[in-house]
Amino acid sequence: DDDDDDGIGQDLDDDDNNAPTEEELLEAERMIHGGGRDILIHEEVEPFRPPKAHGTLKYPSPVQRKSLFPPTDLLEAGIFPRMIGVGCQKCGTTSLYEYLRGVRGFLPSMQKEVHAFNGNQIHNQVKRNPERGLGRVRQRMDWYSSKWRKYNIGMACDENLVCKGNATADTVPFEITPRYIADLRRFHNIFESFPGADQLKFILILRNPVSRTWSSYFHVSLPEEATHERFSRIVHEELDLLYKCYNDSLSFTHLHHAPSAVQKAINYFDAKMHNSDPDSFLDTLETCKDVIASYKRFHTCAKEHAIDPKMPWFVKFTLNYDEDQTHEFKYFDLYFGLSLMGVYSDQVYNFLCAGFKPEQLLIVTSGELRSDAKAVMKRIADFMDHDFHISKPNMFERGISNNHRSKGKMPAETQKRLETFFAPFNKRLVEVVNRYNFNVDMNALIKEMGVDSSILNPVPNNP
Repeated sequence: DDDDDDGIGQDLDDDDNNAPTEEELLEAERMIHGGGRDILIHEEVEPFRPPKAHGTLKYPSPVQRKSLFPPTDLLEAGIFPRMIGVGCQKCGTTSLYEYLRGVRGFLPSMQKEVHAFNGNQIHNQVKRNPERGLGRVRQRMDWYSSKWRKYNIGMACDENLVCKGNATADTVPFEITPRYIADLRRFHNIFESFPGADQLKFILILRNPVSRTWSSYFHVSLPEEATHERFSRIVHEELDLLYKCYNDSLSFTHLHHAPSAVQKAINYFDAKMHNSDPDSFLDTLETCKDVIASYKRFHTCAKEHAIDPKMPWFVKFTLNYDEDQTHEFKYFDLYFGLSLMGVYSDQVYNFLCAGFKPEQLLIVTSGELRSDAKAVMKRIADFMDHDFHISKPNMFERGISNNHRSKGKMPAETQKRLETFFAPFNKRLVEVVNRYNFNVDMNALIKEMGVDSSILNPVPNNP
């Protein structure tokens, strides 16, 4: 039983002493939007409810798309890739790609980032004109398979989208595109428009989102323009926009981030609706959202509240390049969401919303890759049921040197604000990953995210 002092797991009759006061109900009503699901982000995040381990997911989600392909056995049909690295940007994906090249049988795409499942185009074409749209799907599969042609493997699909390839079962063709995790549309695109998607395996490497934001800034900036002052200005404006717009549009998992008085009311409502377990809504996946519609709401809100409404905030994740942008192309990368990309909890939950199962995703951390790359590669090989043999031992002995472009320490005030912003999302990430038994070293994840490990071993409340 999950008895604690906020009414969870207790009898919640109308005259229950745990019921919120009228003032708390009014405050909750003021803050809740969209049918009681969207709660405004608050910088004060206590109290945080400890996670309930390993929920039982109920598929399909309300927004799960139907696959365009007939049931396909990935290995038997010779379809590839078998594994896709999905992010995150500036978390170590280039090192991961290079190390995997040194493992026998792992076949990397000719270019690391393929970007095969962008935007809404294929999805919309199939809806408007199925015959023509499915023709585009077949063409796209031909193009996608060409990224591994140096290994003399290929695949093709007939008019009924029955696909055949010649990748052998003892190989692991793979690609790594960091944007797949951050752009919420892409998991849905993969599930819908890749044969045998229910058998694909995915690798996600995560880094503390504060340091990732700092590194990403230098990654997208020209060296002569990458000043600390500009970083602070951009981040502060972005965080202002996220506080105003994110939860009413994109957030899936933030239910327990409200202040304590409002939290009590929310717990009360949800326990009424879900058999006295306020977190059971996560198991039914009912907080999953139509990401295309959600991005439109997010984009509209950001334009409304931006200091300069024509600045291309988040357009790479929302409507791509809309017609009213007048700024130089370089600003599209600078304003695409340096901080937004670090909201991992909703990105991982969206993986489930798209229709994938927790056992299809392996999560590692940047810290693990830095400290023992060989052990991480062994975990990946085991995850893929593949024998582990290193073909390039020197690579692991000398390590991989990347060009670290970050300059100096992050401004302290900006760092503090980023830490405050990410704290509830980092906690929720640990909760979601633990609840659904994702393949991850929990101690490594907790350390990377800077989360108090006691949330996994809560102290019982006094009766």
